[in-house]
Amino acid sequence: MLSKEKPSSSDKLRTEKPSKLIVNLSIPAMIGIFVMALYNLVDMFYISLAEGVDAVAGLTVSFPVMMIVMTLAAAVGVGTSSVIARRLGEKRFNESNKILGTYIYLLLLISIVSILVGIFLLDDLLILFGATENIIGYASAYMLPILLGFIFVSFSMATNIVIRAEGNAKFAMYAMIIPAILNITLDPILIFDFGFGLGVMGAGIATVISHAIMSIIILIYYHKGYSSLTIHLNYIRMRISTLKEIIAIGFPTFCNRQVEFNSFR
Repeated sequence: MLSKEKPSSSDKLRTEKPSKLIVNLSIPAMIGIFVMALYNLVDMFYISLAEGVDAVAGLTVSFPVMMIVMTLAAAVGVGTSSVIARRLGEKRFNESNKILGTYIYLLLLISIVSILVGIFLLDDLLILFGATENIIGYASAYMLPILLGFIFVSFSMATNIVIRAEGNAKFAMYAMIIPAILNITLDPILIFDFGFGLGVMGAGIATVISHAIMSIIILIYYHKGYSSLTIHLNYIRMRISTLKEIIAIGFPTFCNRQVEFNSFR
């Protein structure tokens, strides 16, 4: 899975033909998105079998809360990928690593906010989005583990955008497919009575575990030098100049995705 790259996997973004790049970058992304969509359907299927219609309604109500935090993390990923891609094109590799450190710092901040929301505001938000007395328990049980473990979900989902920006679309595809397969595998074990019998909460825990495993694989990917970038602990801090660049690209993405989501509601 982790095939060793050339010294800079971003080199092919400058040297390959645009037509070949479009194919090499788009097809893995399409496959990854398809598998992610499939796993969401399977998630709903398992929960409907185990808990019934009310549980599915609870998941539907929890979806807006999940979309807000996930879109925020994705927007940070999109903004970061744009900034890093430009730095890599200029061969400013050390600065690219610093930008990656700021990106991780931002994900940590978003994760802290999601934990606070999960502990103090989750039920209020679910009621705001239409949860009723008979479904709020299901919605809360599903969202609580996801919000508490959101650092893994955000890092796994958003970092594949950054990895794709440096030209490694194949591994970015793996970063989407592996959690989906793990989630589909863990769901019945955690949800149904023949396993742990956790019901809806089991589905949320399965999501966190699958993304936690993928997060470890991504860290190995960076640590072993398969990427053009390297994660340095000393670089994981806030840089205002980098933050401004990330927001300039990421904030419109956040707004666009929220508008798209609301148009489908």
